[in-house]
Amino acid sequence: MIVSSTRRRAGNETWIAVIGGGFSGASVVYHLARAATSRLNIVLFEPRARVGYGVAYSTPGEHLLLNVPACRMSLDPGRPTDFLDWCLTRGHQVEAAAFLPRSWFGDYTEVRMTDQITAAGAQVSFRRVRGRVEWIDEDGEGLRVVDTGGEVHRVDHAVLALGHGPTRVPDAIEPVIDAPMVLHSPWDEEGMVQIAMRARRVLLVGTGLTMCDAAITLARLGFAGEMTAISRRGLLPRVHGESNPTMLAEWRDGLATGSLRELRGAIRRAAHSHGWRTAIDALRSRTGELWSALSHDEQARFIHRLAPFWDVHRHRLPPECAAEIGVLREAGRLRVVRGQVRSVTRLTSWLRCELTSPGALRAETLHAEAIVLCTGPEPDPCRWGSPMIDGLIAHGLASPEANRLGLRTTDSGLLVGRDAVVQSRLSAIGPLRRGRLWESTAVPELSAQAAALGRLLTEQHAGPRSSMKPVTARPVARDTTSRRNT
Repeated sequence: MIVSSTRRRAGNETWIAVIGGGFSGASVVYHLARAATSRLNIVLFEPRARVGYGVAYSTPGEHLLLNVPACRMSLDPGRPTDFLDWCLTRGHQVEAAAFLPRSWFGDYTEVRMTDQITAAGAQVSFRRVRGRVEWIDEDGEGLRVVDTGGEVHRVDHAVLALGHGPTRVPDAIEPVIDAPMVLHSPWDEEGMVQIAMRARRVLLVGTGLTMCDAAITLARLGFAGEMTAISRRGLLPRVHGESNPTMLAEWRDGLATGSLRELRGAIRRAAHSHGWRTAIDALRSRTGELWSALSHDEQARFIHRLAPFWDVHRHRLPPECAAEIGVLREAGRLRVVRGQVRSVTRLTSWLRCELTSPGALRAETLHAEAIVLCTGPEPDPCRWGSPMIDGLIAHGLASPEANRLGLRTTDSGLLVGRDAVVQSRLSAIGPLRRGRLWESTAVPELSAQAAALGRLLTEQHAGPRSSMKPVTARPVARDTTSRRNT
């Protein structure tokens, strides 16, 4: 319900709403404050207590490590070792290649954002709203952003920095999804404590990085029972190691675009000759271009057949975490199964889980006291159950990607609505842009997106308000037959 309380714009000042206060949102605020050349008002919406942490960096335990070395984590693309430098100034004696606690990176992000706002002085006004956004629409002069408290905020531009969507729920889990023995996320600290104290057998659905975090967390909480982790392919993340992507720069730059078969063959040959880590890391700067050049059919083929293999090589475990997983497996406390959950039945105090495996004559019955979903986020925003996203799509201000990985955007991150109309007052950062870029979740990509948005929006809204257009629209050039529909 919309109430009468309204935050209004004043004079020729620019108002920008940043919706989401995890790393992506904090990065946008940082770069907006840094790039501002005229009076700028920023409103950040984040329901959590702290800004800059989100789900990824809000975990309190220091046993959960970043899966990127400290020297490659930074809010600022122009200062790639900024996080490492910040740690050293705080008295942390760490090596450049160390994998540091995630909570440290949350601290760093919040401090750097706050310092940049302070450095901007009177040029930038910052307000934080501790709540969610329920609705966004146009009002002729700009946008109306309605929060969960019913307050209306009138702004010139809104950045969707929503992070990942809700946990993806397999069909077999749906009938018991509301059962107290089913934990939707291993980031539910109290839920994990209860499982560690009371359960003897736990089913972890998924075998990626999230599963590894869940297994390590349960072990550290004192869980002494058995854990079974299951996924369609039973793949575990590979481990970080030596890599020298510069040696393959010429190979990377010469890769042909448009053919998934040729690209897969080229990567396999390079991996065989120079090591898979070097080959995968060398692709980093061209991943978005190579992805965009694939047809919609080839993108779909990659998502359904090759993405799991890409993910375990691209998103790796720190050696310390891999060692803990190895110990758990060797001790028989963690079993990794290739297969699927066929059905789950809730009984009095436990769950009967039927697991199928390729080649098995019969399904395995597992009696578990708890299930932890480690399936990763739902990539299709149409399935998030978000009134804000549903409203934007219903009113033509946004549209889903044809591959269902996020929303349609331009190269600069502006949303593309109905009839391929670009929305100059709405943009996105992070996973919502994955359909166009594929790689749009790691810190290097997110900080680069935030820096580009900071420059774009401060330039777009610089000068007198009379020079601004409420909403500009232009068609997006695309081949709608065989190419991506973006």
